[in-house]
Amino acid sequence: MSDRSQLRMDARHEAAEGRLGVALEMYERAIREADEAGDAPDPLLHVRIADLHHRLGHERSALASYRLAADRYREEGLILNAVAVWKRVLRGYPSHIEAHRALAEVHVDQDLVAEARLHLLNFVEAADRTGRSEEALDALVDFLAVTYDGEVARVLRAYQALLRRRAEADSRAADVQLPQTPSGTKLGPGGRGLARGRRGVRRLLPVLPSVAAVTG
Repeated sequence: MSDRSQLRMDARHEAAEGRLGVALEMYERAIREADEAGDAPDPLLHVRIADLHHRLGHERSALASYRLAADRYREEGLILNAVAVWKRVLRGYPSHIEAHRALAEVHVDQDLVAEARLHLLNFVEAADRTGRSEEALDALVDFLAVTYDGEVARVLRAYQALLRRRAEADSRAADVQLPQTPSGTKLGPGGRGLARGRRGVRRLLPVLPSVAAVTG
């Protein structure tokens, strides 16, 4: 058994005994040793570290480690593992809406458009409620760009640019009526500047089911 394997085994033992801080240090040491040896650390090490941070109440560190693990799994083509990590995040931190956006992206990798759309809608609606309309629009554009022929994404990108210009100018111009999508669903009018972007996001949400019906 290699020294690193023994270190991981000892870390698991320390965690089982409730010595979480000691176990955390051991897992972090295992990652450092892998880096020093020029080896890519096992993503599972990052999951173990994240779990310990979660048990210790270190939310920010836990989420950072979970993301690192999920990204590593995705890079290695282990998509199911990445999905499992993000679902683990949602169990521990249900209000971490970024996990829904990440799951949407991973499900797109799997060509599971319907599942991706559900998680995307969860992210968009939650972001919209908390005043993050710009992020919601970004997520919509990114999703449509990879699941459709790009036409709807281009319309949304133009819509974003229009909202930014209105926000910068603090304009009170009338709502803009956007053209229909190829599926026949009207995107709907935008708000006046980013201050009213939330209303525009809500009106854009019906696009997703129709687009999914075409692409599915």
